[in-house]
Amino acid sequence: MERADRILYGGRVRTLDAVGSTADAVAIRDGRVLALGTSREMAALAGERTEWCDLAGRTALPGFIETHNHPYFFGLTLAAAVDAGSPPNDAIADIVERVAEAARAAEPGEWIVGYRYDDTLLADCRHPTRHDLDPVSGDHPVLLVHVSGHFVTANTRALRAAGIGPGTQDPPGGVIGRDDSGEPNGVLAETAAFPVYALLPKRSHREMTEILGLAGDAYLAA
Repeated sequence: MERADRILYGGRVRTLDAVGSTADAVAIRDGRVLALGTSREMAALAGERTEWCDLAGRTALPGFIETHNHPYFFGLTLAAAVDAGSPPNDAIADIVERVAEAARAAEPGEWIVGYRYDDTLLADCRHPTRHDLDPVSGDHPVLLVHVSGHFVTANTRALRAAGIGPGTQDPPGGVIGRDDSGEPNGVLAETAAFPVYALLPKRSHREMTEILGLAGDAYLAA
């Protein structure tokens, strides 16, 4: 018989199931619910090292670890044409190859969007730039979104479509990254990315619902 690492008792345990059922106690093992029931029933699952936690009349809720979540954004990362994250990508060259694959498969002029790139985890220790993306993107506008959501990298076609050029000033609350010649290098911080975001194809209500569903399924499977 599996023994509980911890037993919560002496209060109300809300299961958050479809009918709103509750229990008097819950047994936990390896961070997961082992069993629900009365304190007497849970005592049968206790071992010598089981920690007993008296709720003292309080209510226990399962599984909330909310550091700063964006379910829709997470769903977009799952549905994206390009997984720019690390892993699986070790270097900018790996991301560029994924963009190239997506470009070969896309319709002419179709947007190519990727998510989750993290400059701090790449061997290059920098953001990708338009100079990395342009040689493989052809006639496709490309947008890669940083794992934080606070930076993006756009290729030259996307920058031009958004009206971002050498003479474009940094907007309030944003920064346009530039190369040594002063030209935009494709890296856009915060509000500087808004003109590019505004050009992305609009999703239907059904598509947005499906994207949220992808996120929900992933959360529930975790």
